[in-house]
Amino acid sequence: MTTDVDPKQQILLRFIDFLKRFRPLDMARVGTMGGDGREATLWEDRGVAPKHRWMIEHSRVKGSNLIRRYGPNIHYQNQLGSLRTSMAAAELNPTLDGFHLDICGVVTPDVAADLSPTLALILESIGRVLGISTADQRFNPVYGQWKDYMARANALCGTSCRQVFETLVAEQKRIPIPPPARPNFKPFDSVKGAKREFGLLVELLELLRKSHMRGAVFERFVYVSRLGRTERPFRMRSYFIHFEPSPNIFSPCEFVRLWLESPLYFVTTAGMQEVKKPSVTAINEQQLKAQILMPESIEDRLKMMATAAGPEFLACLQSLTDKARRFEQLNTLFTDISGGTITSASVPSVPSLLADHGTAVGLNRVPRKPREQSPEERWENMSEKAQLEFIIKAAELRHRDPTNWEANRDALLAADLGDTEGSLRKSIKGWLAHMKGDSFRTQFVRKVERVFGQQADPYLARLSALPIDN
Repeated sequence: MTTDVDPKQQILLRFIDFLKRFRPLDMARVGTMGGDGREATLWEDRGVAPKHRWMIEHSRVKGSNLIRRYGPNIHYQNQLGSLRTSMAAAELNPTLDGFHLDICGVVTPDVAADLSPTLALILESIGRVLGISTADQRFNPVYGQWKDYMARANALCGTSCRQVFETLVAEQKRIPIPPPARPNFKPFDSVKGAKREFGLLVELLELLRKSHMRGAVFERFVYVSRLGRTERPFRMRSYFIHFEPSPNIFSPCEFVRLWLESPLYFVTTAGMQEVKKPSVTAINEQQLKAQILMPESIEDRLKMMATAAGPEFLACLQSLTDKARRFEQLNTLFTDISGGTITSASVPSVPSLLADHGTAVGLNRVPRKPREQSPEERWENMSEKAQLEFIIKAAELRHRDPTNWEANRDALLAADLGDTEGSLRKSIKGWLAHMKGDSFRTQFVRKVERVFGQQADPYLARLSALPIDN
């Protein structure tokens, strides 16, 4: 049944209903990002007390519009990171039963740092509800820093994180996304979708790792919104979490398991359709310890690796082990009889032993040529320094010869990343967009200073020669 309600509007209503399950709305303290005030209107309609409404808006223009519209019926704050301080000045025991981090970008480490004090307000409340809505069509740092995100996840949850990511990919493939409206449009990328969700999950795990909380109820959503001045389609994701106190320290493994088991909805104007999820292998502490802790002895390590490789490799290892034991027995017997020892010339070499079993395990096959990396994989495997150098070089190239930029861009992608088909054309556009404007340029300069350290001056000089609107 068609509702004719924009999916984003459905998400905003769903968040209020989600919060109401854990705290009556007339008693709940709520907060969100300002925007055009849609959520504030819903709070008013649902009976949230004016003194319990908090709104954050960075834009002065939008903030002024909200003040003119709602006046004293709402609290205003222009920075997420200082919300706790502002609430402490207004209330004796500041808490937030529900907070919706509804941003037009993504949750980067900087955004997560700003969210940290607000998360403390949520965990100290009665409702303990966190909502996060992020853009699916914005540049996400997880693409260029995939190895770093995976390493951070492994530090929290162990080597099963690869399995978690593969489960997310399988789940994304089941989302009933319609085919592209035009033949030349790039279809929904399930791998990138999984990386975006995985990156958010890593940020949340690091924020919660020192708490005595557990994620009790989860809901996840994927949708395309047309709300806004232009009414253009904009793909988004939303996540709702209700926390409960735990006597133990936060368990990342349990949080990840419940996250994967939670329902995922694809939202359209026709309503919410639950995505049929793939089976999830249980992830627990014992399994992680078994994966992380390696046996002490060389023999046990070889057995562990052979078992993982397959039964034929395990059989080959067992046969070699038996021959080694027989060799030791013969050597001992020969020493007892003649006082001598068996030399290496008197026993078969290791290659000859392997040759006896080569047919069984396929060791005599011609080795496969390593698979050539895709341009996307080459980019992800580059260091942060190499990525920044590439972006600065591309910006200089576009500034020197804007007329022939498209041809020069394709030549640069082919030379540096092996991209001869132009699969990274949209990506390079996004990379360069994060150097334009005062705000983005400032962030980019800080990143250059952080990554290059004492060697940053030549790169900063090259940046200063580029117009901010380049």
